[in-house]
Amino acid sequence: MANIKPHELTSQCSKKTFKPVYLFAGDESYLIQEHSKNLQHALNADSLNVEVMSGETVSGSDIIMAAQTMPFLSERRVVLVKNVHRMKTPEIAKIVEYLKNPSPTSCLILIWEQKLKKDTKTALLFRTVESAGDVVELRALYEREIPGWIRERLKESGCRIAADAIEYIVQESGTSLMDLDNEIEKVVLFCGKNHEITRADVEQVSGHTRKVTIFHFQEALETKNVREAIKISSALMQEGEHPLMLLSSIYRTVRKLLIAKALIEEKGMSTMEMQAELRMHPYYAQRFVEALKKCRIDSLKKCLELAATADTALKTSGSQDPLILEELIIAVCRP
Repeated sequence: MANIKPHELTSQCSKKTFKPVYLFAGDESYLIQEHSKNLQHALNADSLNVEVMSGETVSGSDIIMAAQTMPFLSERRVVLVKNVHRMKTPEIAKIVEYLKNPSPTSCLILIWEQKLKKDTKTALLFRTVESAGDVVELRALYEREIPGWIRERLKESGCRIAADAIEYIVQESGTSLMDLDNEIEKVVLFCGKNHEITRADVEQVSGHTRKVTIFHFQEALETKNVREAIKISSALMQEGEHPLMLLSSIYRTVRKLLIAKALIEEKGMSTMEMQAELRMHPYYAQRFVEALKKCRIDSLKKCLELAATADTALKTSGSQDPLILEELIIAVCRP
């Protein structure tokens, strides 16, 4: 059986025809995270029946035991194993043996975040998964594929976008899907859903004419300089910047810190690997890594929740009350 395409996985999810094992593999972390999360959502297993492991610290026997455990008051269990590409060969061999007769009440999701080579694709694990379930290969997109991806992302919000607007987004943000997704979120937040997006919209959202100021605002947030962050946000609003645009910048900053922190603490990446994963400029990366030391995952997650609350407050009331943003900035910058 050949590797399946993402749309084939989507079809399985909609039909609820699940396999006992899925292997998400490739060098595009954003797509791997997106599609594996969609699968987990479709499987609809509650927290009591979901177990997440890391291939660097777990044994093959532990994975098998988790997969063979009967679900509790649910149709199936979900066992998610990250960093499978870092597991030792004897431990992978145990998984291969299990897959010869996998549990029908469990779904084993394996994450292999590494560019695939010919010998990898023909390795025993991949061949066995293809027999028992499905391999979903998610490679980095070619530059020519980026415009179509942007259109599809905006289509989900009912938006259409002009070709020159796409060109501008790619020119300003590059081809990192994570960065592009951030820009798309900003555009939809600014323009609203079911909108025809023009280059003028994108230029206004990007804040290109105020790039240095926005950069300093994000820097103040990352370094937890609360006075400077509030000072810059006040100056931007006096210049006519809408609070929702500043809120979007806060959200992106916190989200990037959270992703970076998770890559280091949960995936076991070094700071250099994390920088490469997020495609950071060396000059920016040094300051970012220092700022990251002051952050905790639970605090960053809480800040994202507070950002969502602030977004609701600003939208439902139609208010531009600077206190809403100031309270959020204080929370983000809290030691």
